[in-house]
Amino acid sequence: YLTMYENKQEIAEAYKKIPVIVLDRGVEGYDYTLYIGPDNRSIGREAGKYVSELLGGARGRVVEIRGPENLPSVKERSLGFREEVGQHENIEIVSVLGADWQRDKAEDQMAELLEKDPQVDIVFAHSDYMALGAYKAAEKRGMKYIHFVGIDGSSGPAGGLQQVEDGILKGTFTCLTGGRESIQYALDILHH
Repeated sequence: YLTMYENKQEIAEAYKKIPVIVLDRGVEGYDYTLYIGPDNRSIGREAGKYVSELLGGARGRVVEIRGPENLPSVKERSLGFREEVGQHENIEIVSVLGADWQRDKAEDQMAELLEKDPQVDIVFAHSDYMALGAYKAAEKRGMKYIHFVGIDGSSGPAGGLQQVEDGILKGTFTCLTGGRESIQYALDILHH
């Protein structure tokens, strides 16, 4: 049973009957056979280091855009990010937005924030897609001085790597889901 469900109860019910491999987004508890996913706390710390490097010791006002608050991956990314930027007195997190992985929601919330407080230096979004939404909000206001950092680092014409190349994002962090590994481990489990 390969799953990307985030519902602990559904996973626990399936696990009573068959092996369960949880991909990408961690779940609470241990009712699964195998978890394959990124070290989100480490990714958050690396993003914090990069934000610090971008500021180069200058004062910086940062906006963090998160996915759904109930996900362990979101909590871990934010925790790692805050652990790192908390070591730098020059960095202030001025706002936290929750855009639920949605580009349009990130754009709307960023537009609303910039209306009230245009003094933002960097946006750190937990996905490249939300970073793109925030970028579009700033672009509509002519705010070209804001740097955008995301997570996903996917390839392709709309992916984060292309957004970096196009100058939309200042940086992105690769967050592999482990799809290839999940198939291999599923086969290993089936063959005992």
